[in-house]
Amino acid sequence: LTGALVKLPSESAGLERRFHGPTAEKLVLAALFFVLIFTRSAAVILYVRVAYKMKHYGWFLSSVVLSLSFLIVTAPVALYRLSRGLVGPEMKKIPKYKLFCMGFLDAFGNLLATVPMPFLKGFVNVMVPQAVIPMTLLFSALFLKVRYQWTHCLGVVIMLFALLIQILPSIIGGITEGAWYWALVMVASTIPQAGSVVLKEHTLRGLPVDIWYFNAWVTCFQFISGIVLLPTIYLPMMGGRRVRPISPTDTFFYLRNATECFAGVNVRRLDQC
Repeated sequence: LTGALVKLPSESAGLERRFHGPTAEKLVLAALFFVLIFTRSAAVILYVRVAYKMKHYGWFLSSVVLSLSFLIVTAPVALYRLSRGLVGPEMKKIPKYKLFCMGFLDAFGNLLATVPMPFLKGFVNVMVPQAVIPMTLLFSALFLKVRYQWTHCLGVVIMLFALLIQILPSIIGGITEGAWYWALVMVASTIPQAGSVVLKEHTLRGLPVDIWYFNAWVTCFQFISGIVLLPTIYLPMMGGRRVRPISPTDTFFYLRNATECFAGVNVRRLDQC
C-alpha cells in the first residue's frame, strides 16, 4: 500500500495525472489511504505488544521474525511475477550492492527501534519513531537536493515540539530501566531508516517500479543483514539490567529460547512470553 501511495519522483507525474482523472480513481486512492492508516496503526500496536512479550529477544524479533514475515509475503509474488515476465529489465539491472545497503540499513534501524521498546512507555514507542520524518527531510535535502516549502518545514517543527513535550517529562521523571538512553537508541534508529528511504528514492528515480520484486530483494538482504548483526546479542543491557549478558557459548540456547518465547513458552525466570 505504501508503494502504491507514496510519491516517488519517478511516479509523481503519473500519480498527478491519475489524481486529476475520474472520480472513481480518486475514491480508490482515498480508500487505500485510509486502509494504509488503519493497517499501519494496527501493525505498530501489535509489534509493540509482541516486543513487550519478547523483552529479552529483541534481535530475534527484529532480525528473524520480522524479516522472515516480510519475505514470506513478498517472495512468492515476486517469483510469480518473474516467471510471467512481468518484471521489467530496468528493475533487474539495479545493482545488488545497493539493495544490500538498503536491506542492511532497514535491519539495523529495525534492531535499534525494537530493542528499546519494552523499556519505554507505550506513547513513547508511538511518538519517538515519528522523528524519522524530519530525519528523512534532512537527508533528502542534503543528498537529493530536494527543496521544501516553508509549510513543510513548519509542520516538521510543530511535530518536533509535540514530540519533545510528550517524551521529555517521562524521561526526566524516569521510566524503568534507564529510559533516557533507550529513548536515545530509538531516536538513533531513525538515522538508518531515513538513510534507507533516501537511498531507495535515489535508486528508483526514473525507473518503472515493481514493488513486489524490489521489496523481495530488499527483504532478503534485510534477513541476511540481520544474521550479520547477531553478535549484538552479546552486548550488555540488550535484555535489560536484570538479565545476565549472553556469551557466544550461549548462542544456541538464546536461539532456542527465543523461538520458544515466540511460540508463547516462558523458558527463563524473567520471560513474559
